[in-house]
Amino acid sequence: MAIGASVGRDGVNELADVLVVQHLLNDWLKTHGEAILQADGDAGARTLAAIAAFQRRVLQSARPDGRIDPDGRTWDALSSWSPPPALRSGAAWWRAHQGKYPNSALPIWLRHSVQRWMRSSRRSRKRAHGPPYPRRGATPAARS
Repeated sequence: MAIGASVGRDGVNELADVLVVQHLLNDWLKTHGEAILQADGDAGARTLAAIAAFQRRVLQSARPDGRIDPDGRTWDALSSWSPPPALRSGAAWWRAHQGKYPNSALPIWLRHSVQRWMRSSRRSRKRAHGPPYPRRGATPAARS
């Protein structure tokens, strides 16, 4: 995808080129939670403002010119721009980054020890407290 002539302030603003730029700007605007442009092929005030905002934020331009030239710096940045990767849930992030934290996983011998302790303590809790309900046919005096 390329543009044949300049788009924006004092540009040629051919219909096909303006549409390409508007679609690319809409992709960028969506990721920033801003209102998207109407892709109508008209380089109006909102399109010029979006071009200037892109130049200001992405290219760090103190004085954006509001124009995109076919082989210019703004076109290179806009045509190669891609949205950041989606955030992962906690578990997915942990699995993906676990190699960076080598001490994070329990060693096998410790994992088995913890599991054994959990099983034995569960049994002993049941024995110590008895059943959670009165036995069948037991009278209140017999329970105490």
